[in-house]
Amino acid sequence: SSSSSSNDNNSGKFGNTGTLVVLRHFDAHWWSELTSASLVHEIERHFERMLARADLRVRVWDHAAQPQTCRSFDYDSLPGLSLREQFPLPGKSQSQTDAVEVYIKVVEKEYPQHRPRFFARGRCISEVGSTLSFLRSSKQKQGLWNHPQVVGYVDTGNLLQPVLTRDEFVSSPQRHAVYQALAALEDGLMTRLQARVEQQRVVTLGKLEGVLAGVLHKVSAEELQDARRRRRRHNQMLLQQQQQ
Repeated sequence: SSSSSSNDNNSGKFGNTGTLVVLRHFDAHWWSELTSASLVHEIERHFERMLARADLRVRVWDHAAQPQTCRSFDYDSLPGLSLREQFPLPGKSQSQTDAVEVYIKVVEKEYPQHRPRFFARGRCISEVGSTLSFLRSSKQKQGLWNHPQVVGYVDTGNLLQPVLTRDEFVSSPQRHAVYQALAALEDGLMTRLQARVEQQRVVTLGKLEGVLAGVLHKVSAEELQDARRRRRRHNQMLLQQQQQ
């Protein structure tokens, strides 16, 4: 495949300014697997925090479909208990500081596709619960970070450098500081998660109790009707014997 960028007449689809990237000349076996919808999904997945910027808009279209706007996931729209922290940490130079933004939410339903992830410069690095270097500093480990009712992100900004494979961070004092700060939030998050799970357990048991009560009531009513029918048949038999 090849790509090009320009500000030609097609930019009218986006407004007066911007960059147009064209992907073309795909091999046949690649083209059968690529759609504008799948490309939107990948962009939203990997550039979620970048898409959250107010002055950025990304749209994708092909010759057979209407333009689709890429959007960052709206964690605020999910009911649940959220924890939002922003703390400065020493940067790579003594005079530099950088902020790490943490937004973790314990939600009512399961969203395994939105488990907490690490981001750097707006780009996704890896899921928190799959980052081995962090798990060595974590107390709660996958029990918290891989739970399907825990969602969110940890945006390290410009503070941490990803490795070449972009699934880990380069070891540094800044990485250690980020991991320690994140690990310090775990107990509070786990308390919220356990409270949510217990609340759901109580609600589930209450629903189950209601269902069982309804079933037992139905069974009791049917048994009562059956007993009445047997009593009537018995009385009829006694009456017939007396008449004989």
